[in-house]
Order: sequence, then structure tokens, then C-alpha cells
Amino acid sequence: MNKKFLIICPYFLPGQNGGGPVVSVLNMVPYFERFGYDIITRSNDYGGKFYDFKEFQKIPLYLRNNIYYIKYRFQLIKKIIELLKRNDYKIIYINSFFDPFCIISLLTVIFMFRGSSVILAPRGELDPNCLLIRKKRKILFIKVFRKILCFRSILFHATNNIEREQIISSLSVSGELVKVVSNIPDKKRADFNLIQDAFLSKKNYKIVMFSRVSEEKNLLFALKSLSFVRSIVEFDIIGPVSPPSRLYFEECLKYMSSLPKNIKVNYLGPIDRETILECLPFYDLALYPTIGDNFAHAVSDILRSGVKILISPHTPWNDIEILKFGKIIDIDDPLKYGVEIDYDVSLPIDVRLNVKKNILDNLENHTLYQDVQLSNLFKF
Repeated sequence: MNKKFLIICPYFLPGQNGGGPVVSVLNMVPYFERFGYDIITRSNDYGGKFYDFKEFQKIPLYLRNNIYYIKYRFQLIKKIIELLKRNDYKIIYINSFFDPFCIISLLTVIFMFRGSSVILAPRGELDPNCLLIRKKRKILFIKVFRKILCFRSILFHATNNIEREQIISSLSVSGELVKVVSNIPDKKRADFNLIQDAFLSKKNYKIVMFSRVSEEKNLLFALKSLSFVRSIVEFDIIGPVSPPSRLYFEECLKYMSSLPKNIKVNYLGPIDRETILECLPFYDLALYPTIGDNFAHAVSDILRSGVKILISPHTPWNDIEILKFGKIIDIDDPLKYGVEIDYDVSLPIDVRLNVKKNILDNLENHTLYQDVQLSNLFKF
């Protein structure tokens, strides 16, 4: 079978720290299977840890046979050339704009092969707020891209109309080259009947922030909002520390130590995706004050766990208030989050339980849970 897709992504399974972009590709695999595909990715997780044999064994066999792991950059170029000579791919899908792994891949494909269509998915990296972080390096590459690569008939995958405008504005490309197709969220949900008794019997009010630790996800803002909370709450942080954000995490740790005694903070590190519905459903509330997200799979995971959420306006989850799944609150003042947390703590536990039931019963009505037509993006 001549495979039609080559997917290049910086991180993939068995890694657990690559965040939403990994989930985005993983959830597209059933579509790719119909046409045949290969995946090229790093042989280490986000953060530098190389996979061992036991971790590889966790990957389903149907996936394992289609993944090529790269340890060194020169191997990346060699493997791309080898696969492009072996297969007449119709589409090469590159799952990042700024990651060096994908930049090298893009340059190799563009300058050595012209027969395949190239689709580039920036994954929210061109959000104006995100561009402010490590700004000089990003602006330099954008300038190079505009001068050298933007005339090479590259198509772009945006997951919503806001991201589409960000791509057009940042890269000065024609709107015809930017296709809008939403991501595919995980649809498996927590079972309300299995969690209600344990939820009713718990003693503490528990809040979670479920995301990687980085400036973009805005953990420090979440901690500052807790400084205004008068109720007794426990706050768990679940997710890996982004390697470029280690100094930022140290700043967060320092701030944690200054919080009042009524706030208990625990950093729990990352968890396997397979355990999300075992860990998250027992929280009362989730915070997600991101400065910019093109989709936010973490929000999907929080909601399919039945957890109410306080979220910034910088995601596409803009109808959670209509569906009574939580509140959208601007990130101009952490006091606003603190006041909302105290209000939620004051609600009777049976009211908070009914919110969980409403989320789990009606999540499929959210616009981002409607069927996604990938055929609108991948045309050949």
C-alpha cells in the first residue's frame, strides 16, 4: 500500500509531556489509517527523557509499526529523504511552526521534494500573546519565513477563525492558504454514578490546574488569584514543567511559599492520559487562565471529567457559560478569580455535584464536540 500521509511532530507517544499537539495528532490517526501513514518524531519526551523499551511496549501495535523515532538531527534529514523516496506521499503534515525539529523537516521537504502538498499546523504558536514569550527568536524566524518560504505553496491548518486571522496577519499569507478545521476532542467521559458517592464524602474543597507549567498557561496568575481567597482550599498542579520555563516555575514556587495558611498547594507533576478520568473527576473546580490557546485539550479533559472551570477568554471554549459549565473571566485582575472561587466554595456540595452532572450530561452539546470533517483539510 502506498501511504498518503507523512506526519512530522516534535513529540508523540509514548511521551506524556508534549501536551495538546500530541493529542491533536493522536485523535486524527483513525482518519490517517484509511489511507496509510507514517509518523516521524523525537525518541525523547518533552523535557529530554529518552524512552526505554518498556515505554515503547505501551504503544498499541497498530501505531508502533508506523512511527519512526529520531535521536539526532542528521538522522531526521536522512529519514525524511528515505521515506520520501520510498512513498509517494500526497500530504506532509508538520505539527509545529517554531520547533527546530519541524523547521529542519520543513526545509528538507521544501527544498528537496516538490511532489507532495505541505500542511503546516502552528498549534496556537502565532497567538500575539504567545509571540511575546521568547519574542526575538520567534520574530527572526517569521521574517525568514516571509522572505524565503511563504512562496512555496504551503497550506496552513487553523483550528478556528481566530487562529486563521493570526496566521494570515503574522505570516502575510493569503487567506486561501489557511484551512479552518477544528481539533477532535476525546469524547470518553467520567461516569457520574461512579464518582458521586466519593465526591459527596470528601472533606476538602479541591481545585486543580491541569496543564504544563509555562508562561503561556499562566500558573503564576492562578497562584496570585488564590492569595485573595478567604476560604480553606487545596490547589493541585498537574502537568510537566516546560523546559524553557524552569525559571518561571521557580518564581511560581517562591510565590507558593508566600500564600496564606488557608491555601494548601501541591505540585503533583504529570499523569498518564489513561488515568485522567481516574484523577480529575473528584475536583470541585479547575483554573485555566491561559494567555492564548488554539484549542486547549486540557479544557476538554477537565470537562469530560465533570469539573467546573474558570477560564480566560483566550480559548475557543467560548460557550461554557451558556451551557453552565463554568465561567469565562478576563485575566486583567486575579481578584476576579479569587472572588469567584470563594463564591463556589460557599455553594452546598449537592449544588456542586449537580454542576458535575450537568457537564457530563450535556458536554456533547458543546460546539467543539460536534463532528469534525478532516476531509475538508486533507484533499487529494
